[in-house]
Amino acid sequence: MVNYLTLNIGPSNSGKTRAGILPQISEAVKGNRSFVALDSKNIILPNIGNMLVQNGYNILTFDIRNTPRSHIWNPLYYPYQLYDKEKEKCYQVLNDLASDIFINSN
Repeated sequence: MVNYLTLNIGPSNSGKTRAGILPQISEAVKGNRSFVALDSKNIILPNIGNMLVQNGYNILTFDIRNTPRSHIWNPLYYPYQLYDKEKEKCYQVLNDLASDIFINSN
């Protein structure tokens, strides 16, 4: 099995998505490969989401900024809800989550 891992780094508005990411995703679709795309500006899905669905892809999103758009369980939803009224509890939940992910991952 071959892994196609790519990291695109560059300044804002330098064309990383248009010239790098979108063509790579198109190639993955042509090759019927699965992929994960990080899209912090919400550019990729609006541009090619319909093409992915038409090609049989199951699209799942994890959106920290707009949690209702996320699929399945978002581990940050509960602390997000706590943040305005119960900051201390929010911080404790986030610390517990970080500990579970990073410290107990061995």
